[in-house]
Formats: sequence, structure tokens, C-alpha cells
Amino acid sequence: MRRKVFVFSFLVAVLLSSLFSSCNQDKRSLFKADNGIEFDTINIEKKYFLDDNPENPSCNLKLTFVYPERISNFDARAARRVFLRTVIGPSYDSLSVQEAVDRYARNYIANYRNDAEIYKVNKPLHDEHAGDTAEGLYVTDEELDYLPEVFYSYYENLSDSIV
Repeated sequence: MRRKVFVFSFLVAVLLSSLFSSCNQDKRSLFKADNGIEFDTINIEKKYFLDDNPENPSCNLKLTFVYPERISNFDARAARRVFLRTVIGPSYDSLSVQEAVDRYARNYIANYRNDAEIYKVNKPLHDEHAGDTAEGLYVTDEELDYLPEVFYSYYENLSDSIV
């Protein structure tokens, strides 16, 4: 009986000591070793109103881009190109990160302006407008009040994350 108690006590002591040593919080585990990658983040928030008038519809861009700044034992530029290609597209992967993000924002606003121009609301063709020029067939600034803002507004929230 004494031997069983001794063996049981010994096993409990071994189990507890292994638990305490494996939960050592002062030292890093080999599985959590530093991989030599430093990340940086660029945040951009842009809002553009049609015709630069805050009463007009707008496009909104919120971009949070996390990318590798430095990598030991690997080419960080190649990794950044992969991140740029994956997150904002292949046409930006040859640029620096800041230039790519800035150009993406400019292109987003330019695309919004082009789309808003394309999707102008046509006026109904009544007899009074039959002889009008093409400009007379579109809604004027005074007539914009009845158009829903959502029709012309764009909202984009783009982000990546490293886990």
C-alpha cells in the first residue's frame, strides 16, 4: 500500500513539474520563434463629393493595408509585390507601397467620377424637350434633389490582416 502511494505521489509530482515547465512564460517556445518579419500598416480614408460640393453624393474609401517592411532571409520587395497584387491588384505591384495605395485611391475617385457621368439620369422625353440638345436631356443641378444619394454613392472598405 505504501508503495502505491509513493508511485502515485511520484507520478503527480512528475506531471505537475512537466506542466509548470511547459507553461514557462519567460521563454519563447520553439513554435513561437521570431520569424524575422516586420510589418507596417498604411491607413487611408478618402471622401470625394461630386463637383466638390458636400451637398452632392460622394464616394468613400477606407483602406488599411498591412505589408512586410523587412524580412530576414528573404527579399521584402518580392513579398510586398505579392501583397500588393493580392490586395489591390496586379497593376500596382511594381510600385512602392505608398505610391500604389495613393494611386489606387486616385483611380477609385476617377472611376467614381466616370461612373457618375455615365449613369446620369435621363429626363423623360416630352414634346417640350423634343428639339433640345443632348445636354437638355439630363437632370440639371436644380433637379438633383429628388434623386436618392445611394444611386451615386460608392462605399469601399478594403483591408488585409496578418494573423
